[in-house]
Amino acid sequence: MFFAQEANYISHSRKAERYFLKAVRQYSKRDYAGAYKLANKATEADGKYVQACLLAGDIALELKDNRSAIDHFRNAASLQPDFFPKVHLILGNLLYNEGNYNEALEYFSYYSKFILSETEKNKHEKRILKAQAASYLKNNPVHYEPVILNQNINTSHNEYINTVSADGSTLIFTRRSALSDSKPQNRQREEFFKSELVNGTWTESVPLIIDKDHGNEGAMALSYDNNFLFFTACHRSDGYGSCDIYFSKKNGEQWTKPENLGSTVNSSRWESQPSFSSDGKTLYFASNRSGGYGGSDIWKTVKQENGFWGEPENLGSTINTEEDEMSPFIHADGRTLYFSSKGHYGMGGADLFVSHLNQDDSWSEPFNLGYPINTVADEINLVVHPDGRSAFISTDLAGGEGGYDIYQFELYDEIKPLQVSYVKGHVKDINTSKPLAANIELSDLKSGKIIVRSESDPITGEFIAVLPVSKNYALHVNHKNYLFYSHFFALDTVSGFFNPVNLNILLKPVEYGQVIILKNVFFAVDSYQMESASFLELNLLVDLLIENPRLKLEISGHTDNTGDNEYNLVLSFNRAKAVFEYLVASGIDEKRLSYTGKGNTQPVDTNDTPEGRANNRRTEFKIVE
Repeated sequence: MFFAQEANYISHSRKAERYFLKAVRQYSKRDYAGAYKLANKATEADGKYVQACLLAGDIALELKDNRSAIDHFRNAASLQPDFFPKVHLILGNLLYNEGNYNEALEYFSYYSKFILSETEKNKHEKRILKAQAASYLKNNPVHYEPVILNQNINTSHNEYINTVSADGSTLIFTRRSALSDSKPQNRQREEFFKSELVNGTWTESVPLIIDKDHGNEGAMALSYDNNFLFFTACHRSDGYGSCDIYFSKKNGEQWTKPENLGSTVNSSRWESQPSFSSDGKTLYFASNRSGGYGGSDIWKTVKQENGFWGEPENLGSTINTEEDEMSPFIHADGRTLYFSSKGHYGMGGADLFVSHLNQDDSWSEPFNLGYPINTVADEINLVVHPDGRSAFISTDLAGGEGGYDIYQFELYDEIKPLQVSYVKGHVKDINTSKPLAANIELSDLKSGKIIVRSESDPITGEFIAVLPVSKNYALHVNHKNYLFYSHFFALDTVSGFFNPVNLNILLKPVEYGQVIILKNVFFAVDSYQMESASFLELNLLVDLLIENPRLKLEISGHTDNTGDNEYNLVLSFNRAKAVFEYLVASGIDEKRLSYTGKGNTQPVDTNDTPEGRANNRRTEFKIVE
């Protein structure tokens, strides 16, 4: 304290000095209310008594009355600016935390001349830069018009947004309510609720019970294929640290008993706030585990081919700082990350930021979402709608239902993610219409890279996958003892999120005489040179033959009716031969394969339209034994 360093208490008023000394004694006894009255009497008796002003400011801080402290310190700094130099730093910090950034900068700047050590100079320079950034943000507000969600979601309790489904039709959130139980550890209950969007209105929310045998659960994330829930639970008997991440799998309308994600992901420290990428394998989360940059950091883990989770990887110093980074949210585009941070330049406290994954897998410099989305208070979590146009936020704005409520607002262009759409459908047995739990893979035709791995629901056969637009995709669906299904489509022709691709997929059992068109086997125009995008599908055919060692196939090539019939016959023969040679080179016994060219003799569609001719140009296989 300043008065512990200053022994020379001087005032022109003996009365003021007596009040001051009494205030010091009461302060030392921690009688802050009594000391504050005496310190104020000292300043009333002598308005230029700088020590009394400083003492009153100190006591006001102990009483959590920051605004009165600012008034007292401001008065002391104006009376004798150099008497207690640190008052300028204290004032700057208080004003910064109040959102008065310009005045905070004035006091920070004045304090700069008293700093001697290089370490403190570096810290203070960062302090000034943060205040300058906050001042700029406040003086350049962004478009922000939050609209509160209806009373089916928001109540007098605290509601916190968790996740929204891939098609935007289901909202899941946490409601925190007080309990009548007087035990301190039981004062709050956290429960998951969900609401459906019907005709543009959110329906009455209902509890989403994942594990009735356990207590509080929070920070939930729903996978974009709707198959998995990830959430945080603390102090459980099967936990590894204070709080761990758990998962549950969807089975029709039910969820399986939650399981701990395991000791690779969960450590002896705190793991929380999961967010699952649309690729179906990458989980982002916050943790204060060792190996980070300080406080809590954002990490990711990738699910391996064997089903186990890989060693968590820190997102690096572009995202993480010496302070806390929290609440990661990876958008459905798989490349846009929203998160909360106390370490990056912002409005004070925790602010919301966005960063984009570059082509070299590095993260772009975080971009502050701006004022008034961010304020001097802590902004922690944000969930962006898959359509990329709007976001949900939990905040305690005046005029709400009470406590924290969930609002929705439109995103301005600079903070929007990439545009996405989605493909959805059902997988069933072609003969019985029985739903099947099939493996789903979607690949970028240009790069050949698998973008999404998922599976259809075992009870309903439903599946959904979110994909960036402006690309061509190959879809492969397979199930043991069935022939795989293939399809290709272009999302560059889909006009936005609200026009998804809908498919009804009927899988054929592995039986004699079945015919499958290889829809994702491509050749250059008027050539039997196979394109690399074909290899994904042909590798599935290799797997089918390995899994069914008694299977024998006939591969046939087909063309449209454009050009000479003899030319088409030779071209189709050579294309079938190219597929045969690929399979043999992949280890399949050539005795199990035959190939033929049919030319334009067996069309499956009209040759009068470009689409029809494209369907007739095909390669297919038939089970012959």
